[in-house]
Amino acid sequence: MRNAYRCAALLAALLLALPAAADKAKSLYDQARDAEARQNYEQAFELYRQVHELKPKDTRYRTGYERTKFLAAASHVHRGDQRGERARTRRGPA
Repeated sequence: MRNAYRCAALLAALLLALPAAADKAKSLYDQARDAEARQNYEQAFELYRQVHELKPKDTRYRTGYERTKFLAAASHVHRGDQRGERARTRRGPA
């Protein structure tokens, strides 16, 4: 009888956790779309990556993840180029 209560409690906890995971995925997805709309591709990629890990079979989440992968990489390289350029201008001519 005691095991039945434990199983019921475990089942209830799992059933309550499923909607929470779905809500978290939806929330992360909405944040990722917002970041992408603001052209903050590195943040959008990281959020899409997190949501894709939560729900790897959902093509909507995978599409965002794949779409922003290149954009985030290009943004990262561009920021590095800008930092290098600023460092070169502070040093002056060689």
